[in-house]
Amino acid sequence: MYSTTKAARFWQLAFSAILLGFVVSCEDPGSVGATFVDESEVKVDTILLSGMPLTSVDPYMGKLSSSPVGKFSDPMFGDIETITFFKPDVDRLSTDTLFADDVLRLKLKVNTAYVYGDTLSEGTYNIYRVTSSWRGTTYKLSDDISTDAELIGSFSDADVDTNGFVRADLGGSWRTTYQQYFEMEDDSARDADYRANDFGLAIVPDPSNTKILYTTMGSSSIEIAGEDTTVYTMLDWGHDVSRTNIPVNGSEITLQSTYENVLQLDITDAVRSSNLKNIVRAELVFSEDTLAMQNSLGDNEVRSRVSSLGLTQGEIEDKAYEFGFSDNQIVGYFLSGKFRFNVTGIVNASLYADEPLNNIFVYGNTPSGVLGFTSIYSTSTTDPDKAPRLVIYGIE
Repeated sequence: MYSTTKAARFWQLAFSAILLGFVVSCEDPGSVGATFVDESEVKVDTILLSGMPLTSVDPYMGKLSSSPVGKFSDPMFGDIETITFFKPDVDRLSTDTLFADDVLRLKLKVNTAYVYGDTLSEGTYNIYRVTSSWRGTTYKLSDDISTDAELIGSFSDADVDTNGFVRADLGGSWRTTYQQYFEMEDDSARDADYRANDFGLAIVPDPSNTKILYTTMGSSSIEIAGEDTTVYTMLDWGHDVSRTNIPVNGSEITLQSTYENVLQLDITDAVRSSNLKNIVRAELVFSEDTLAMQNSLGDNEVRSRVSSLGLTQGEIEDKAYEFGFSDNQIVGYFLSGKFRFNVTGIVNASLYADEPLNNIFVYGNTPSGVLGFTSIYSTSTTDPDKAPRLVIYGIE
């Protein structure tokens, strides 16, 4: 029996021979000494995938590290609009005060490391009251958020300071309501009433905006500025994304960090079709249309792209959680126009257990909350060098 231990050890040596051109040795459990394997004994079998069915997963959109807000018309991925919504804390100390002439101000942290769209444009962002109930830990892309028409505040991204903060004074009916909660003496009653009946505020991009910013709500706050300044952190937050006028390219598949497209693969037949049974490495390879990704934007425009692809295999009850928050995934790193997954472990496990290799999900990866897109060639591409494939290294 060719054991899992042997496969792992053999790969460490044999694949080095492929890369470096040396003669390598492989320890054989149950025997004494080493068996020498010439690099010429290692064969490569490339199997083009015959189909890439798509599914979709409804992702979690709340309490993430980044919350995007803005608008951008992406020639490859459609018209994208995002809003961010938040609810500040109101858990004051007994000595805290809020006078009529005090200023309530949003101190918003902007993550200047990320931007999507026209980097030279200046955008305006308006703040409105949210009129629908939501909770960050359960909010998903399919949920809806609604806002009132009353303008509570506004700011421009030109006002972001050197530390990445922008400030916007908050007024109108929301200030009156917040002060009423603030002045309630009973902490328990205030907390329960506030959580149940106030839905916070939303930051909405002006229709003329041409870029998307990324806010960090965990570092943002509400300031009460009077004789002294009191700071209240964010109790909850989330964001919503809409994408319309999406272009269609029959020979390519777009993958997004919002999981609108997720590959659901079955590579059982592909693995079984190979004559290489002693497998030392197996890779799933997907080619990106990098040229189109590079040439479809204007001179001052940048795109949020997926930093890698993720792969999860098996029956999964909560795919949105597993894809977005679990470390139990295989990462397909991007190099030279291709995403490569090392699937040696699941391929060998399938062969040894004589089990199918289905329910393989491939999806876009980005830092938490950052929008990301890529376009990979599908099985219908006419260029075999760009077709999705399974590459097996082994010995006949």
